Amino acid sequence: MKNRIARSTPLCAGWKVGVASGTTVLGDDLYCHEPFCRALLAKGLEFTLVCKPDSHKTLYEWIDDLTRNGIVKTLVQTRWTGKRHETDTYRYVSNVPLRDADDALMVNWCEITTRTADGKVLYLILLPQI
Repeated sequence: MKNRIARSTPLCAGWKVGVASGTTVLGDDLYCHEPFCRALLAKGLEFTLVCKPDSHKTLYEWIDDLTRNGIVKTLVQTRWTGKRHETDTYRYVSNVPLRDADDALMVNWCEITTRTADGKVLYLILLPQI
Protein backbone atom coordinates (compact mmCIF):
# COMPACT_ATOMS: atom_id res chain seq x y z
CA MET A 1 0.00 0.00 0.00
CA LYS A 2 2.83 2.40 0.78
CA ASN A 3 4.21 1.68 -2.69
CA ARG A 4 0.87 2.65 -4.19
CA ILE A 5 1.09 6.03 -2.46
CA ALA A 6 4.66 6.48 -3.66
CA ARG A 7 3.73 5.52 -7.25
CA SER A 8 0.84 7.97 -7.20
CA THR A 9 3.04 10.89 -6.16
CA PRO A 10 4.21 11.72 -9.73
CA LEU A 11 0.61 11.61 -10.95
CA CYS A 12 -0.33 14.17 -8.35
CA ALA A 13 2.78 16.35 -8.78
CA GLY A 14 0.79 19.42 -9.82
CA TRP A 15 -1.83 18.97 -7.14
CA LYS A 16 -1.80 20.90 -3.93
CA VAL A 17 -2.28 18.12 -1.37
CA GLY A 18 -2.66 17.99 2.35
CA VAL A 19 -5.05 19.16 5.01
CA ALA A 20 -4.97 22.79 3.89
CA SER A 21 -5.96 21.79 0.35
CA GLY A 22 -8.89 19.65 1.45
CA THR A 23 -7.50 16.52 -0.25
CA THR A 24 -9.15 13.38 1.10
CA VAL A 25 -8.34 9.82 0.04
CA LEU A 26 -11.35 7.49 -0.29
CA GLY A 27 -11.07 3.70 -0.08
CA ASP A 28 -12.75 0.46 0.83
CA ASP A 29 -12.12 -1.90 3.73
CA LEU A 30 -8.97 -3.34 2.11
CA TYR A 31 -7.21 0.00 2.68
CA CYS A 32 -8.49 0.57 6.20
CA HIS A 33 -5.51 -0.60 8.22
CA GLU A 34 -3.16 1.42 10.35
CA PRO A 35 0.06 1.30 8.28
CA PHE A 36 -1.77 2.63 5.23
CA CYS A 37 -3.58 5.31 7.27
CA ARG A 38 -0.32 6.45 8.86
CA ALA A 39 1.34 6.57 5.42
CA LEU A 40 -1.46 8.84 4.19
CA LEU A 41 -1.08 11.09 7.23
CA ALA A 42 2.69 11.27 6.66
CA LYS A 43 1.94 12.63 3.16
CA GLY A 44 -0.38 15.26 4.65
CA LEU A 45 -3.51 13.54 3.37
CA GLU A 46 -6.81 13.00 5.12
CA PHE A 47 -8.83 9.82 4.55
CA THR A 48 -12.32 8.40 4.59
CA LEU A 49 -12.23 4.61 4.41
CA VAL A 50 -14.86 1.92 4.81
CA CYS A 51 -14.31 -0.28 7.86
CA LYS A 52 -16.34 -3.45 8.19
CA PRO A 53 -17.12 -4.88 11.64
CA ASP A 54 -15.61 -8.27 10.77
CA SER A 55 -12.19 -6.79 10.06
CA HIS A 56 -12.21 -4.11 12.80
CA LYS A 57 -13.38 -5.97 15.90
CA THR A 58 -11.70 -3.65 18.43
CA LEU A 59 -13.13 -0.53 16.81
CA TYR A 60 -16.64 -1.97 16.91
CA GLU A 61 -16.27 -3.16 20.50
CA TRP A 62 -15.52 0.47 21.35
CA ILE A 63 -18.50 1.65 19.28
CA ASP A 64 -20.79 -0.81 21.10
CA ASP A 65 -19.53 0.30 24.53
CA LEU A 66 -19.80 3.99 23.65
CA THR A 67 -23.32 3.42 22.27
CA ARG A 68 -24.41 1.74 25.52
CA ASN A 69 -23.02 4.73 27.44
CA GLY A 70 -24.82 7.27 25.25
CA ILE A 71 -21.63 8.75 23.77
CA VAL A 72 -22.26 7.86 20.11
CA LYS A 73 -24.29 10.73 18.66
CA THR A 74 -27.19 10.21 16.24
CA LEU A 75 -28.80 12.51 13.68
CA VAL A 76 -31.90 11.44 11.72
CA GLN A 77 -33.15 13.28 8.62
CA THR A 78 -36.05 12.38 6.34
CA ARG A 79 -36.05 13.57 2.75
CA TRP A 80 -38.15 13.29 -0.39
CA THR A 81 -36.27 11.86 -3.40
CA GLY A 82 -38.91 12.83 -5.93
CA LYS A 83 -40.28 9.28 -5.83
CA ARG A 84 -40.35 8.30 -2.16
CA HIS A 85 -39.44 9.36 1.36
CA GLU A 86 -36.08 8.11 2.64
CA THR A 87 -34.64 8.42 6.12
CA ASP A 88 -30.92 8.92 6.66
CA THR A 89 -29.54 8.01 10.07
CA TYR A 90 -26.05 9.26 10.93
CA ARG A 91 -24.25 7.80 13.95
CA TYR A 92 -20.84 9.21 14.81
CA VAL A 93 -18.19 9.46 17.49
CA SER A 94 -14.67 10.88 17.71
CA ASN A 95 -11.40 9.49 18.98
CA VAL A 96 -11.78 5.70 18.80
CA PRO A 97 -8.87 3.26 18.23
CA LEU A 98 -8.47 1.65 14.83
CA ARG A 99 -6.86 -1.45 16.39
CA ASP A 100 -6.19 -3.09 19.77
CA ALA A 101 -2.98 -1.45 21.00
CA ASP A 102 -1.93 1.33 23.35
CA ASP A 103 -0.37 3.22 20.42
CA ALA A 104 -3.31 2.67 18.04
CA LEU A 105 -4.27 5.43 15.63
CA MET A 106 -7.31 7.25 16.97
CA VAL A 107 -9.93 7.97 14.32
CA ASN A 108 -13.37 9.49 13.98
CA TRP A 109 -16.12 7.01 13.07
CA CYS A 110 -19.37 7.55 11.19
CA GLU A 111 -22.15 5.21 10.08
CA ILE A 112 -24.75 6.29 7.53
CA THR A 113 -27.89 4.20 7.00
CA THR A 114 -30.58 5.07 4.44
CA ARG A 115 -34.00 3.43 4.79
CA THR A 116 -37.25 3.59 2.87
CA ALA A 117 -40.50 4.57 4.63
CA ASP A 118 -41.25 0.85 5.25
CA GLY A 119 -37.85 0.38 6.96
CA LYS A 120 -35.98 -1.38 4.15
CA VAL A 121 -32.24 -0.59 4.30
CA LEU A 122 -31.04 0.86 1.00
CA TYR A 123 -27.51 1.86 2.02
CA LEU A 124 -25.22 1.24 4.98
CA ILE A 125 -21.84 2.99 5.01
CA LEU A 126 -19.27 2.55 7.82
CA LEU A 127 -16.41 5.05 7.86
CA PRO A 128 -13.40 5.91 9.97
CA GLN A 129 -12.01 9.35 9.25
CA ILE A 130 -9.15 11.53 10.30
